[in-house]
Amino acid sequence: MFCPTPLPFVGNLWTLARYPPGEDCHLKWEKEYGPIFTYWVGEMPIVCITDYEKIIDTFQKDADTFAGRTTFPEMDNILKGGTHGVFNTEAELWRDQRKLALHALADFGLGQNMMQERVLTEVSALIDNINTDLDAGVIEHNIAEQLEIGAGSTINEILFGYRFSGEKAGQYFELKKLAVRYFELLGTHRVQLLLAKPHVLKHFPVFRQAFKDMKQVAKAFFGFFEERIKEHELQLKREEKQKRDASGEPHFYSNTQLENMCFDLWLDGQLTTGSTMAWAVAYLINNQVAQKKLHQELDAETLRTANVVPENALHRTTKDVEIDGHLIQKGTCCLPQISAVLHNPKIYNNPKQFNPERFLDENGLLKKCDELIPFSVGKRKCLGEPLAKMEIFLFLANIFNRYEFSAGTISPSLDRTNGGVIITCPPFICLIKSEYKCI
Repeated sequence: MFCPTPLPFVGNLWTLARYPPGEDCHLKWEKEYGPIFTYWVGEMPIVCITDYEKIIDTFQKDADTFAGRTTFPEMDNILKGGTHGVFNTEAELWRDQRKLALHALADFGLGQNMMQERVLTEVSALIDNINTDLDAGVIEHNIAEQLEIGAGSTINEILFGYRFSGEKAGQYFELKKLAVRYFELLGTHRVQLLLAKPHVLKHFPVFRQAFKDMKQVAKAFFGFFEERIKEHELQLKREEKQKRDASGEPHFYSNTQLENMCFDLWLDGQLTTGSTMAWAVAYLINNQVAQKKLHQELDAETLRTANVVPENALHRTTKDVEIDGHLIQKGTCCLPQISAVLHNPKIYNNPKQFNPERFLDENGLLKKCDELIPFSVGKRKCLGEPLAKMEIFLFLANIFNRYEFSAGTISPSLDRTNGGVIITCPPFICLIKSEYKCI
């Protein structure tokens, strides 16, 4: 299998660093080595697949083979008390906990009107806040921050039963600060090298501070989840654990597992959705024509262009498999590079350009686009996709139906080169004009 030449110790990180946030580098390698190639992060080889059809053939049609997860057990032990939760786990633990998470979301009304009502509660709160500010003569607004609080309140109410309003709003800002810092650190090449050998590298000056920062952020986050769990007593969880204990059935219920589950769901449910909505406003302030034509195609184009997770999560093969004549051994780290699909000029004309109309047919109707896969594919597809899509649609449709947004003193930057594992929208201030339309 062809691959870019790695350097000792750092692998191909030096090349990736020249093309932030990453998709341009993977598209460059695709041109040079084909749609299947190997690149190295430190001493770890990653088999990367950039072609949409090949991603579907492997990660979706042969999903069980690629359902493993590449993990870093030693770092997980240091930061999280082990490899727990739903994002980083695999095999029976992952299947059990993913099923539990999906059941929990269904119990809270996902796929039903009840969940829509929960999201609309946050939408109404946002609209009330905007109207209050407009009535008070406030000229400039931080709409991105308010959208992010709405997304944070939605997932926090599901997990812990309360919204980030009133005195609790300050709690959100502390958590958001931690989340951004965590993903910033995780996106640095220093930490990516550190993950594999923390017991050795933490003693070197170049890695020492990053190691301390990761521990500090993780400790603060898990401290928050531990407190919430203690407050609620989690009667349902205890009853389920007692039932399985009595039956002698092996199970994965523990406080550590529960804290990690909350960690995964809170981070994935808040930062990605909130950032995507913030990017939508930023793009539309920079494209007033598209703002006036706003319809469902906005959601599709924002998910494609913002692409807030440019480096997809690493999978691991559960058995030997052959791809296009290449033997991939069991336990190999594999990556379905979604970003290379979303920004591929062969699929999307002028992929860097924000153009919602690319998702409309000749009759102005929304057309299906199979290659739009921002939530990944296969068995490791994002379990929060239905909730995220609902939030994005309800928030954006409602605010753009009521208001017109334009640039304030801090104009929205569309620069995606800064950030970590999740690309948050750079802070901006906007002007809001009430423009209510009946629908």
